[in-house]
Parts: sequence; structure tokens; C-alpha cells
Amino acid sequence: MEIAWRPFQKAEADMEYMEKRLRLEFLTSAPENGAAEENPVKLLENLSAIKVRHAALCTQVQEIAAEQKQSMDSIRAHLDTTVQLVQQLQQTADVEIPPLTKMEQESADFLGLSVNQNTAEVRSFRGTPSYVHCFLIVQFYVSCHSEKYKA
Repeated sequence: MEIAWRPFQKAEADMEYMEKRLRLEFLTSAPENGAAEENPVKLLENLSAIKVRHAALCTQVQEIAAEQKQSMDSIRAHLDTTVQLVQQLQQTADVEIPPLTKMEQESADFLGLSVNQNTAEVRSFRGTPSYVHCFLIVQFYVSCHSEKYKA
């Protein structure tokens, strides 16, 4: 969240700098030019309106980042619970399962899931992976949004 906020902080500092420079320039050049092409007061009012809009956008960015973090935390928690339930089911069914693939392990590591390598994958009665699909869906989602969620 802090990484997304930095450009807005710099933009705000840049706007404040421009405002100070414009004020100084207006004060020093107004007596020399007499009649300026653009009204300095209107320019400063426009700059103030831009600063207000910028502050509103910063607030929206913070809210969106907080909601995204909350969503990812929820996804991780639900997926972790599902993985643990599937592992318990494997153990009670006494099924021998191959270890996770590299992509599945990377997904689990990225999401911070606690996956037992001895019972890494559950197969349903038809022989198809049951939560591997969840990994693939989450992996796709994370790959599309990975820069937003890395802290």
C-alpha cells in the first residue's frame, strides 16, 4: 500500500512547489509586465482545485488498497482452510498423493499456505485434482494482480 502511495506524495509535493513558484513569479513579474496574458488569481484558484481533486484521489487510492489487501487476506484464509480440510481428508482416507508441482508450490508459497508435502494433493473419486483447480485459479488471479499484492 505504501508503494502505491509514494507517487501521490511526490505529486502533492510537486504541486505545492509549483504553487509557491507561481506565487513568487506573480509577485516579482506583475509589476514589470503590467497586464499579464493570464490572470494569476485564476491560475492559483485552478491549482487549488487541482490540489483538492488530488487529495480526493489519494483518499480513494488508500481505500482501494486497503480493500484489495483485505480481499487477498480473505482469499488466503479461505484457501488455507480448504487446503487443511483436504489434507485431513487425505489422511483419514489413507491416500498416497504425489507432491505439488512447481507451479502449485510457488502458488502456495506466494499465498503463504501451509501445505504438507507428504499429502500435497487430493484426488477426487474420478482421479482429478480437487484443490489444484483452486491453486490454478488463484495463480491466474495473482499473476494478473501480483504487483498490487506484493508488500
